[in-house]
Amino acid sequence: MTTSRIPGSRRIEMTLSPDALRRLQTLKKSLGCSKRTEVIEALLFQGAVEHKIDPDLRGRMEQKIDYLIERIEGIT
Repeated sequence: MTTSRIPGSRRIEMTLSPDALRRLQTLKKSLGCSKRTEVIEALLFQGAVEHKIDPDLRGRMEQKIDYLIERIEGIT
């Protein structure tokens, strides 16, 4: 499958179990997101805000999230 490259984005790879994919789909529907990547971004952002992660770490996380989102979109 071809994936579109977003300028400044990075790719990450992860393996999700079928159960994890179902939970992700359920969260996507309940949050009203159009893409699974949006769900993951929202969850990571919420965790960063709640735990007051330092800005440098948050920037690195955002890059990894963007990459993860591309990977997930590639398998869907």
